Amino acid sequence: MAGALPPVLKGVYVCDDVVGNPVGGKPMIVNLWNTLRVPAGASLPYTLPKLCVFAMLRGGRGRVTFRIEVVRFDTGHRVGQARFFDHNFVTPNATVYGRFMLEGVTFPATGLYTVDFYCGGQLLDDHPIPVLASGG
Repeated sequence: MAGALPPVLKGVYVCDDVVGNPVGGKPMIVNLWNTLRVPAGASLPYTLPKLCVFAMLRGGRGRVTFRIEVVRFDTGHRVGQARFFDHNFVTPNATVYGRFMLEGVTFPATGLYTVDFYCGGQLLDDHPIPVLASGG
């Protein structure tokens, strides 16, 4: 990221997926959520098949690297990480949308987790996710 300017993170959201609108291509967030309730009949540890993170970024310059981690808040233990993603910001003040899919994220226990959004090794923001047992 030498010589690059990290973008400003304008929003980070957790959802089931993000798809492009067939008319105009605008991103559509599918099933935005803030709390994970382990389904009835499922046990802990619980593996979520997929977790999508949608981010809006603006104002970066040059090539930067993003990464997303899911961390258990009380222990700091990482339970999920997305692949690294590079983006070259070439248009000043343009808004860039990022869709990051994590697969097979295992939550070992109930409690608070965070989805941490990094750029060039610097934490830009996090999104808290309480994990509750079914009926909790």
